[in-house]
Amino acid sequence: MVNADSGGGGSTDIPAGAVSGQIEITIEAIRRIARDNMAAMQDNATSQSSDFRALDLAPSAFGQVPIAQTVGQQHQAAHQVFMDTIDGVIADLETFAANIEASCNAHEATDEQSAADAQRAGQGALSGLNESMSGYQSQADQNFDNAGAEHREELGDPPPAAEQREGSEPPAGSERPEGNDGATGNTDSPETYSYGAGDDSGSTESSTTTFEGDAAPTPIATSFDADGDGTIDVLEPALPSSGSGTQAQ
Repeated sequence: MVNADSGGGGSTDIPAGAVSGQIEITIEAIRRIARDNMAAMQDNATSQSSDFRALDLAPSAFGQVPIAQTVGQQHQAAHQVFMDTIDGVIADLETFAANIEASCNAHEATDEQSAADAQRAGQGALSGLNESMSGYQSQADQNFDNAGAEHREELGDPPPAAEQREGSEPPAGSERPEGNDGATGNTDSPETYSYGAGDDSGSTESSTTTFEGDAAPTPIATSFDADGDGTIDVLEPALPSSGSGTQAQ
């Protein structure tokens, strides 16, 4: 930022219409001022003083009259003061241009450092955000697992194997039974059902059916002469409402 003077003149790099206050100017524009405008001022000061530098103001040039010698000495001293002033102005312009260039370089270096610091800060913030989101997702998964486990525990059902997450344990009281072969759902002994029929004579015959495994039973009917009267009696067994597996007679 530079201050715009309300007076006339100034660099053409300053936007037209800027009367007072602060205006924006690029670093490259400042460099052009340092290189071009300052160099032009130096050349102007040198060229305008060149004729004055060449003046012969030796006291002897004023003649041998004592008063003329005194005037010559005064002119010579004034000439030296003027030349020292011009040389000082030129040196100041050169120093000013060098300082502007150094300030531009320092400003750019600061911008680069600030950009690097901002990038590191942004990366740190992004990394922290990723860690926070990861922790939130992990906690959400854990909450989901806990809620599911509590629900299954209330129902007394074990979680399906496909839905169990790695490292999770089934809730208490929901262990799955294992049969003789270790397979889920098999019991240690098959279920046995007996069906029988009798008549008034007291003759009774029975049929025993055993079910194993998970398959649904196939209803059966036993036909034979139960009371010995020469007729075939068909007995319809009352099968249980539940049962499974392979039928064994």
